[in-house]
Amino acid sequence: MIKKINLKRIKLFFKRLPEILAEKPLFTFFVLIFLVLLFGAFIFYRFSLLFESRLTPFEEEPLEFREELCQKFLEILDEKERRFEETELKSYLDLFRYKLTE
Repeated sequence: MIKKINLKRIKLFFKRLPEILAEKPLFTFFVLIFLVLLFGAFIFYRFSLLFESRLTPFEEEPLEFREELCQKFLEILDEKERRFEETELKSYLDLFRYKLTE
C-alpha cells in the first residue's frame, strides 16, 4: 500500500526549519559548507571534465612556411624601424627658449 504524502507535516517542517537551524549553528555551518562543496564539484565537473570529453580530435595539418608573407612582414618591420630612426634625427624648435617674432 502506498502512503499518502502528508502536506501538513511537510509544511510544518519548513515552518520550523529556521528554528531547527538556529538551535544547532555548528551543524548548520557544516551542512552549508558541505552543500557549497557539492555545488562547486558539480560546477567543476560540468564545465571542466565534460568539456574535455566533448572535444573532438582534429587532424593536424603540416605547417607550411609562406615566404611571401614573411617578406611582407619583414618589410613592414623595416619601414617602422626607418620611421623610428627618422624621428630621432629630426630637430624641433624649442618654443620655450626662443621668442616668437610677430
